Amino acid sequence: MSRALHTMIVAAVSALAGCATKPAVVVGSAPAVEVKVPVVQPCIDPAAVESLPETAMPPRGSGVERLASGAVADLERLRELARRQRDMLLGCAQVQQPQPTEKAKP
Repeated sequence: MSRALHTMIVAAVSALAGCATKPAVVVGSAPAVEVKVPVVQPCIDPAAVESLPETAMPPRGSGVERLASGAVADLERLRELARRQRDMLLGCAQVQQPQPTEKAKP
């Protein structure tokens, strides 16, 4: 590396080091605010979720008709799985409304 290039690199690194940011200073704090909103809480047991079905695709080199029928069978299996999982999710998810706070009686 030439001496001039080395000098320029050292100067650039020194200049960048001088621009380093200082740590942030906390000036104040905001009060915490509790916001009550409905929350969807799914109640699905991970063990109840089905895995993907086995494929019906024939091995490579099979005829076009066999490949097409295997693809159609796979698509139907996946659609049926999607229907069952959607029904499970919709039947299980419940929206919990926030509880109203009681006001102190005078």
